[in-house]
Amino acid sequence: MRLERIYITKLSISINSLIRQFTNKVTLSSKLSIKRGILLLVFVILFMHFTRAYVGLTPAAYSIDFQPNLKQVFNFNFYSDDPEIKFNISVSGDFAQYVELNRDELSGSGNVNVLLKLPKNVEKPGVHRIYIAATQLPKPGQGTLGIVASLRGIIDVRVPYPGKYAEMEFSATNANAGEPVNFKLKIYSRGDEDIVTASYVEIYNSQNKKIDGITLGINEIKSRENVEINKEVDTKNYPAGKYKAIAIVQYYDKEVKAEAPFRLGELFVDIADYKKEFEKNKINPITIDVESFWNDPIENVYAEVSILGYENLIPAFKTPSVSLGSFERKTLEGFFNSASIQENKFQAKIVLYYLDKTTEKIVDLRFKREINYVLIGAIAGAVLLVIIILFLIFWIRKLKKTVKRR
Repeated sequence: MRLERIYITKLSISINSLIRQFTNKVTLSSKLSIKRGILLLVFVILFMHFTRAYVGLTPAAYSIDFQPNLKQVFNFNFYSDDPEIKFNISVSGDFAQYVELNRDELSGSGNVNVLLKLPKNVEKPGVHRIYIAATQLPKPGQGTLGIVASLRGIIDVRVPYPGKYAEMEFSATNANAGEPVNFKLKIYSRGDEDIVTASYVEIYNSQNKKIDGITLGINEIKSRENVEINKEVDTKNYPAGKYKAIAIVQYYDKEVKAEAPFRLGELFVDIADYKKEFEKNKINPITIDVESFWNDPIENVYAEVSILGYENLIPAFKTPSVSLGSFERKTLEGFFNSASIQENKFQAKIVLYYLDKTTEKIVDLRFKREINYVLIGAIAGAVLLVIIILFLIFWIRKLKKTVKRR
């Protein structure tokens, strides 16, 4: 059995309790304004005492096949760098009733032994998952506020399906156009009978058109065992672009399918997006999103930007360079002074430099619309004046009616 050493940390904050305390503070006095309430909440968040600890679990999970009347012990090591932290240990999940724990509480770090006693028969086939959880208990005086750690170990029990039953995993690697792509197919016999499979792969382009078919052969797989098939595919006749491969495993009158996308790269870096709105008479940042279509790393990618029509007033500027990984997307940033630009809309030329190639694009830019606060204030004042006049008319009429009654 292969066990992976995985560290899991889950942190959660009791926000509801925090909000309740904040609400109680705000409603203590009817004179307490919303602004003061918000300031109080910020104060509580900044100065409340948090319990901060590094916690972990190893191994993260076990996976076994069902055996009638199996008795097996599984060990989980929970750890923390704070010896004062206490955890409540609990079990949940499909087979929780078949589990016994050697402890229900843990201080700091320690081992939890899990005794699993399976029954003679289980009616429901498939994966049955058991959770072994360690939930942090609040420290004395901490109440419900603070950071609470929660860890969960997993035990998966695979119950075989009756008869013949197959499951599969399928993956494909990226490559540059013309280079080989590797397919990996793993077929599991999950039934209580042996199976014979015939497998093949269909390849589709970005327009969902089938362009190729590859046979992977015939395999005999015993119950609860698996086979792995690795296939290297020549792509010299495939252009660069996005593809998907669909693996099909047939056995008797049944079949299972799995899909895996892959890309064939070309030496090209695209200007994927850019900042379009700026402020007048200021030094503005301009951001440029660049995306690599190449499967290998590309070093020293940078952009040069020119404001068209203002080349004599605004010098062309370069961004700092970045390195792009396989099909990676990153953001470049540069700065320019917009004081010389008179029009609300203008254009810029962006040129990307990478290896011995360039990508060029002319883009439309604009200034943000300025808010006329004077006009808004005048409109708001006029509306307020109308409201006051209407209120006075209503109040005077009501006053006259009151005088007449007297």
